[in-house]
Amino acid sequence: MSLVSQAPPFDRNRAHALRPNFLGRIRRGEEPHIFQLATLSVLTGTALEEWLTLFGYDPATVPRWQIALHGARTVAISSRANPCDLQRFSHGLRRVPVPPRALPTEEIVGALPTLEMPRSPDDTHLYLKLGRDDRLLPSRFAAGSYVSVDTNRGLTPDADPEQIYAVEHLYGLSVCRLARVDSDQIRLLGEIAMPFPSLFVLGTEAGVLGSVDAELQPFDQRMDMSSREPPRLLARPRQRLVSVLSTELALHHYVAAARERAGLSLREAAGLAAEMAAVCGPAYAMARSTFERYETIDTVPHHLAKLFTLASVYALDVWHYLALAGMVIPLGTRMFDDLELSEQPVRAMSGTRPDKALLQMLRAALGKPALTIDDLYTFGRCDNSAHPLIEGGTILVLDRRRQHLELPRERSSRHQEAPLLLMQASNRGYHAGYATIRGRQLTLEPPPLAAGPVHHMDVDEASVVGRVVAVLRIGSEVADLRTDAHGRRRYETPVVIGEMSSR
Repeated sequence: MSLVSQAPPFDRNRAHALRPNFLGRIRRGEEPHIFQLATLSVLTGTALEEWLTLFGYDPATVPRWQIALHGARTVAISSRANPCDLQRFSHGLRRVPVPPRALPTEEIVGALPTLEMPRSPDDTHLYLKLGRDDRLLPSRFAAGSYVSVDTNRGLTPDADPEQIYAVEHLYGLSVCRLARVDSDQIRLLGEIAMPFPSLFVLGTEAGVLGSVDAELQPFDQRMDMSSREPPRLLARPRQRLVSVLSTELALHHYVAAARERAGLSLREAAGLAAEMAAVCGPAYAMARSTFERYETIDTVPHHLAKLFTLASVYALDVWHYLALAGMVIPLGTRMFDDLELSEQPVRAMSGTRPDKALLQMLRAALGKPALTIDDLYTFGRCDNSAHPLIEGGTILVLDRRRQHLELPRERSSRHQEAPLLLMQASNRGYHAGYATIRGRQLTLEPPPLAAGPVHHMDVDEASVVGRVVAVLRIGSEVADLRTDAHGRRRYETPVVIGEMSSR
């Protein structure tokens, strides 16, 4: 094994080598290098995540802390929070007919085949958490929302003008509509006056990362937009555009650009590392000088805890970062639980429940580790919704432990005070909206400034299914908001799960 670990493809970096004394050093309590774990993963056909877990490191630590630490700027979330399994789950879900009435999502998942396909070598999606300071469509995406970006679908001459894209430019990341000015220039289109120029030259000043094809909107974690914390927008443009998807540049340039993209100073980065270390342990602490060091050298941290801290604080996709550093990325997905004493051939991928990837993503994004498949409902095409984001095929994440609620007696000026509920009427139909009560009448309303129907029900003829804490919309396209004739916000034709785009 020692000889094989020094042969191609591992010879691209000496850190891959498993020296003859490797096992002895592990027995003495020394920690392996992440490159050595990658070597073991490739040679044994066992997932790298399993090797990390064996040495006491949870692979979900990085995306979980990226989500927790970053709220001001839009940042990329490490793709292992949303693995390729999630892409295949979404792909299959789009082909399932939308039910006429709301159903537990588990019933729809049960109709999907077990994922037996080999893992794709490339994750073609990028996942972004939208920050408080640089949203260009604040009425469309709340701060703390998440979007999935299909990097295979960029801006084309015949693109839908209402399509929403993820764009990286000299001032950060933006999620908005685009207008092509000419062959090499684009203009960012938003609802508010931009704190930076809206016109950029493609290639040198901006790059289109891809089109938004799914969104997760949390409703119980919306950031207080009245915060007096100063914006973290860049005071001046970056000297050089370094994309989050860059594949050919020096590693230290990629790391330095990541900190700048996150809007952090070195002192602030050390402060975030201290927050992480207070929870995870002192091994995760990193000094300002250590952060600065990795912005000047082309090596990754030897200690796994430091690697996790650097990726979390700088919002690095840890796997893209390691690939850029020259690590051989393992494609095997066999888990230790799959190992058998018999001499059966190794499977390319063990059978995986199709909802597993979905739950992993939702637990990390919403900070709800106890979330189960029973908390998910799929809204029906014949159900009644007062909320423009809830339509046929939308997956609702419910808090089913909060069914007995004190409802406001009248409409509040702050709709956050009224709970967003999924209700079931006596005729077995479902209704969704912000709930208030007056006398014996329950009213479900849309959010302020949004066009939508108002539903009334007798309180004795309705039951609470759960409080909606987030909605997940999966479609080939995500449309933008527009106003109706009365100046109220409405959504253009939404994409329904199960329907394929004709474009």
